Amino acid sequence: MATPSPVATRRRTLAALGATAGTALTGGCLDQLRSVASRNTSQRVSLDIKAPPADEDPMAIAIARTLAENLHAVGIASQVTPVAIEELYRQVLINNDFDVYVGRYPTTSVIGPDEFYPLLHSRFTGEAGWQNPFGCTDLTIDELLDRQRTTTGEERNAAVTDLQGAIDDVRPFSVLAFPDDLSAVREGRYEGWIGTAEGFDTPLGLLGLDKVTTTVDASEGDEAAAPDRLRLATTDVRVTENRNPVAVEFRNTGAFTGLVYDSLARQFTDEIRPWLATSWEWPGEDETEGRRTVRTDGTESGGGTPGNGTAAGTPGNETAATPASTGTPTGTGVAEPTAGNGTETGTERTEEADGTVTIEAGEGELSAIVRLREGLTWHDGEPLTAADVAFTYEFLTDTSMGELESPVPAPRFRGQSSLVTSARAIDDRTLALRFNTTNRRVAAGALTVPILPEHVWTERTGKVDVPGLGTEGVTEALVWANPEPVGSGPLEFERATAGESVLFSRFEEHFLASDEPPEGLPERLHGKPAFDELFVQAAPSDSTAVELATAGDVDATISQLNPSTVPRIGRTNELRLVSSRSWSFYHLGFNMRRSPLSNPHFRGAISRLLDAERVANEQFGGYARPAATPLAGSKWEAPELRWDQETRNERFHGRNGELDVERARTAFREAGYRYDEEGRLRH
Repeated sequence: MATPSPVATRRRTLAALGATAGTALTGGCLDQLRSVASRNTSQRVSLDIKAPPADEDPMAIAIARTLAENLHAVGIASQVTPVAIEELYRQVLINNDFDVYVGRYPTTSVIGPDEFYPLLHSRFTGEAGWQNPFGCTDLTIDELLDRQRTTTGEERNAAVTDLQGAIDDVRPFSVLAFPDDLSAVREGRYEGWIGTAEGFDTPLGLLGLDKVTTTVDASEGDEAAAPDRLRLATTDVRVTENRNPVAVEFRNTGAFTGLVYDSLARQFTDEIRPWLATSWEWPGEDETEGRRTVRTDGTESGGGTPGNGTAAGTPGNETAATPASTGTPTGTGVAEPTAGNGTETGTERTEEADGTVTIEAGEGELSAIVRLREGLTWHDGEPLTAADVAFTYEFLTDTSMGELESPVPAPRFRGQSSLVTSARAIDDRTLALRFNTTNRRVAAGALTVPILPEHVWTERTGKVDVPGLGTEGVTEALVWANPEPVGSGPLEFERATAGESVLFSRFEEHFLASDEPPEGLPERLHGKPAFDELFVQAAPSDSTAVELATAGDVDATISQLNPSTVPRIGRTNELRLVSSRSWSFYHLGFNMRRSPLSNPHFRGAISRLLDAERVANEQFGGYARPAATPLAGSKWEAPELRWDQETRNERFHGRNGELDVERARTAFREAGYRYDEEGRLRH
């Protein structure tokens, strides 16, 4: 396959293609003949736009209505269908029953290039969840997705840049804006709401909160508002009804389930650091045998230096850990291998009679040895061991655990689990992992999946039939509400009333609560959480959530507030507005399986009916950043797609937010469609 042309030439190339298409499609006699032939068989173009209702996401429904108005203006019949967010996720992510939807991609941290892999690679088109719900089957995108997984340094940078250009050309979805997360916070009981780069409405953000040491005014609290209970209001009631970490239609960012379930590592802003793991190592090669020996007591042979597990770095500065002559940690962390550095690729593990474990290199793969912290337990008192970790990776890959004819992967964490080809427990605290990539930075992302207790989830592997799910092979694990979750995180479940509230409490056996500061974690997390209980109360609307905070019934709102509530927050002395940057973006999603949305030129013309800058200013009240790529604002953002006036003009058929109807109609004609005598678009 030919290497894609540099992104720097895309604008000139697209302009030339547009001119060529315009000439061809206005080719006189040919156009007339085609018109005559299709007059009696063509259909009017009609689109259904799905979005959450106003009480769940007022911005999304407003965007959908604006799009519908502009579609009508250019002769396309359209309707807006409000769908409850749980049902919307089911229709879009599981049943693929949609034309166009307006939604928000769920994430709590900066998006990395490998996140596109499950989102757009053709191998995932038949799977549920955020696994290619668009039906994208573009060979260029596939090739670039594979390349960014298997390269490093400048070569990977180039692949990621070209990948963004290819996505923009194919347009399976269209990025609109990155909203700021707005919350109302009540002063006086907790602080640190703006102290973390992750945002307080994330697991790490909530763990980073501190108690206010000053005396609380008696008028602001009573026995029901004890200082050791953090009270939050949310308009998203799903956590009160379902606490299954792999149920895609019930999870958004997983802020609460992320406190119940721990992972081997967590994402800290733009680096991955150990969590349940004390460290992980990327074994080097033995110079004579092409292998490395790792003993279960932690000693090693074959040379090399274990890293501390931290994954960091910037494009063009992705280094490789170099084997050292000592066996002590160097702190060099997770880095990407370079040719000739002795990095092991892949593992075959054999255990000898003396307790040693042999790691043998394999072609095109990477291996890691992961060590868990001592004394880990589940909330029900059972020990957490490496066997649970190995089970988790196998389970996420196939929730039927081989019981059904075809694997049934979990619809969440699919990208991470697809990186792991083998997970084997060496002993209770040591695990050997094999990855289908030689890129250490990419492989480290697989360590962020929630670890599940084998003794709980092994009973949920059977097949179930659920009305309304248009997919074969559904296991109980995917539809189970998990009413009393058993995790290992810093919070454990206490009780819930569906549709109303849920209560979590501090897990005293967690390593964060230890008298000794946990190794390798920031000081701000030592001894956390700062509260004994976390109470989450459901609110029917944003205004009600703000009222609860105003009355002192909650300490903060945690779901994204409508910008229309900002003036009210500003008028309330006890409240402050907390605005944090979000990496989650609003977008239009297209079902490429359906005509005419199977045509990339048609999708591009639809995308250009919305001015992202006007969307950011009007629908979000200025509390959003218009964007042209999901990697906007990150170190991976393609220069060609950085938002500026030129980008705005290219991506909207109009000026200053006003649609140029004739220009938009011309784009549809150039895409191969025609208008009838009444100005209706037909295909």
